This record gives sequence, C-alpha cells and structure tokens, in this order.
Amino acid sequence: LNQINVQMLAPLLPLIPNLGREQVAWWRDVDLQGEIGPVKVYKAQNQPWIATAKLNQLQWQPIAQVPGLSPIDIELSWVDNILQVALPEQQYQIDFAGGFNQPLALTGKALSAHFDFNDMRLLAPNIHFFNEDINLQAALNMHFLEQAAMALAANMDIYDVAKASNYFPLMAMSPGLVDYLTSGLKAGSIHQANVLWRGEFNRYPYTDFDGVFQAEFTIADGQFKFQPDWPAVKQLDLYALFEN
Repeated sequence: LNQINVQMLAPLLPLIPNLGREQVAWWRDVDLQGEIGPVKVYKAQNQPWIATAKLNQLQWQPIAQVPGLSPIDIELSWVDNILQVALPEQQYQIDFAGGFNQPLALTGKALSAHFDFNDMRLLAPNIHFFNEDINLQAALNMHFLEQAAMALAANMDIYDVAKASNYFPLMAMSPGLVDYLTSGLKAGSIHQANVLWRGEFNRYPYTDFDGVFQAEFTIADGQFKFQPDWPAVKQLDLYALFEN
C-alpha cells in the first residue's frame, strides 16, 4: 500500500470486529490527521506476520490521558504482537491539555520505543528533549492494564529558573506549591534535577505508600523570594526535595 490519508479510515472503523462505539467516538474526538505509507506486510512459512509502515506529518488532539501532538514523522514495525516505534530527530509541540502552563515546544533527538500488546506495556528507554530553556533525558515504562501506571526516571537541566513554571507538571503538583515556586523563583540555574515517578495515576498522591513522586534539584546562584513581604535572597545555592 503506497499511501493513505488517516482520515479516510474513519468510515471503516465500524467494520472492525470488537471495536465498539466508545472506540469509534475516541477516534473522532482525537481528530487524527496525517498520511500512512508505504505499508508493507510479509509472512514467511512457519513465521509470524511482519508489517512495516511510515507515518508522515501525524498529529492529534489531546484526549483523556493522551497528550496532543503537532505533526511528526514515525516509522513502525510489527512482529509477533510487539509494535516497534522509531522517531527521527524532529520538532515537537506537545499539548497536555492543562497538564502544563502551556504546550511544550521541544526538539527531540532520535528515539525508539516498543509497545507489547501481550501485557499492554510501553517502553521508551532513551528519551532526550531540549530547547533554549531545558535539557531533559528520561526513561519511561507505562502499563495500560486495568489502571494506567507509570515508572519514570528523568533528569533535567533548567538554564533559567524564572522560566521553570512553564515546565511544572501541574497534574503532580498542588496549586499551592506551583504558586509558591512560581512567585519565589526569580533567578538561577538547575543542573541535573532528578524526577522519579512510580505508581498508578489514579492513586496519586500515594497516601497509602503504593507509589511515589519525587522531584529533587539544586539551584545554583539563585534568587528566591521565600515570602511576598520578605526581600529576595540572592546568590543562593538551594537544595530541595519534594515527595508526593
């Protein structure tokens, strides 16, 4: 198959076995756009099916726990119920629908990931995004069975903490903490901040100790205003650890 527009697939969805109204409505709401092709399928004797496809300028809207994405290119391969995903170095516009102060505009290094449909698990061991404000490297393991869960280990450089609020994960931080840090962080830089998340999303903030979210960082040459009516502390080296 040479090429097909993904929007042309929508009228065919009701014909897919075991695809219910909810899944069809999800496809409509996510507004998937882009081109698929070429698509190649191969079956050797006594071997599993193999399929490969290129997705060009793929984009979709944010919905539920899936962030929206600006046009990107992806290469896919399918072998024995495992989907391999390869993405070249490219520009990303990622919309978490309120999960951050604004959509994230980043350059992504080439990365690979795979999704195992046998246990509904996504692995992305080498993630690297950066822009003029931040440099982020991470490893991700997500599980999509009864309750979505994530294991994430990341480290980040922030070149100017006055802009750090644009990258606060609002789904994991209380409004009071966000307001306090946004008003308090005036200047400085952070090198090798560490973020750890392990647990089911719906169990956060893990009051039963069945998960953990930690953010650890050191501000160098910082300027921090601890209280609105206090003068800012300057030339500050500050270590902080936030948990759940």
